[in-house]
Amino acid sequence: MKPRFTRFRYLPLSCLLAFLLLSGCGMNASGEHTVSMDQDWFKNEINGRTIEYRNWVIKIGEKEIPIEKKKSTIKYQVSASGKLDIFVNGEQVHDE
Repeated sequence: MKPRFTRFRYLPLSCLLAFLLLSGCGMNASGEHTVSMDQDWFKNEINGRTIEYRNWVIKIGEKEIPIEKKKSTIKYQVSASGKLDIFVNGEQVHDE
């Protein structure tokens, strides 16, 4: 005996799979860099924005944020909504 509604048999599984695939699109992004000399630098592009560090200055697009000339840990976090936060040695220096 064959079930009547066979074409809807995989509907719950398909909905679950679609939800899992789409929920991964807005995931958080983050990065961490340790700098200690003038020659240290990095450049990352996240969500169409460029985050660049060179010569003790962090650049986000046209905005420049100078930091102390000492060994530092620079951490950036981008939330699923696109909000960008930058921390230098645990202290927040940029917030959108």
